[in-house]
Parts: sequence; structure tokens; C-alpha cells
Amino acid sequence: MSFVKRSPKAPLAAGALAALLTAATVPSLSRASSAVDTAATHSGRVSILVTAHGAGKSYDLVTGAITDYGIDRDAGHNAQKIILSKGTFELGAAQFNKNFKVRVDKATCAATGTSHASNMPISHGTGAYAGINGRLTLKAIFVELAKKLPDGRCDLSARPISASDVLTGTGTVSY
Repeated sequence: MSFVKRSPKAPLAAGALAALLTAATVPSLSRASSAVDTAATHSGRVSILVTAHGAGKSYDLVTGAITDYGIDRDAGHNAQKIILSKGTFELGAAQFNKNFKVRVDKATCAATGTSHASNMPISHGTGAYAGINGRLTLKAIFVELAKKLPDGRCDLSARPISASDVLTGTGTVSY
């Protein structure tokens, strides 16, 4: 999931989704080997790890019932689009955005943001994830070093000098 990094004032869905998942994974459930059973579904637990450095793209890794990798993008104020190599899905981020907290050290212009949410809905799957539904619990930390203006204020609206985001989460899916 991952998420494009933005100013610490921006909500997750508009910023770095980014993410937060470090948990044990459950082995993925495989489709039946029979060529006749093409309607078999996947279901089970998933874990996700999203990392982003600077204002560039995120790197998303999902394991468990989904084992895939990719990036994520803003899909509107309350959603994040997860773009993996085998398909896409959306993650509802409304509660995550409401829980976003930022602290800025005005002497150093170092900013730290955190957020978390439980039961974030997964939906709108495409490709291998068509028909996906499920829920995810996510935690995140965002850190960045903002530019200091000549008058000594921190410029939180400009691209940061350096930034790093980590999001981790776990949940369950079926598709």
C-alpha cells in the first residue's frame, strides 16, 4: 500500500499510505489443481508492508492469502488504490485519515506523523483480485525533515529534504 508521501498535514489517502504491517503470515491458500475447478477462491490472512522514501513512490509487499508486490496511489480522500503485479484493489482510509497525528520540532524542522485504523475495508478488485472483500488493520509512522525558511519557520508545504514512511498491517481477505 504504500503511499505517495506528502506534507505531514496531508491525510494518508492523499499522502504516504503509507505503510505499516509487520505480523506473522499465514501460508496462502492455493487454487485447486483441477482444471475443472476454475471458480475456486482464495481466502485467509494477509500481511502488508509499505515503505516509501522521499517524495517518490511506495513499495508495497503483501503476503499470505495474497502474495504480490507493487505500489499504491491516492484514490480520493478516503481511499487508497493498491496496484499490485496481478491486479488492484482499494483500501478504505477514512478512519486512518481521522487518526493522523503530526508533531513538528520547530527548532530542527523534523516532523513525525503516526496513524492507525482497524477494520479498513478492502474492495473494488481487478485482475486476480476481482471480487475481493476483506478488512485490514494498519499502523504507520511517517518521518521527514522539512526545509527551514530564512525567517526560521519550517516549510511543511514544500517537498521535504528527506522522508521515510513505514506502514504495516494484517487482515483477512477472500476473492
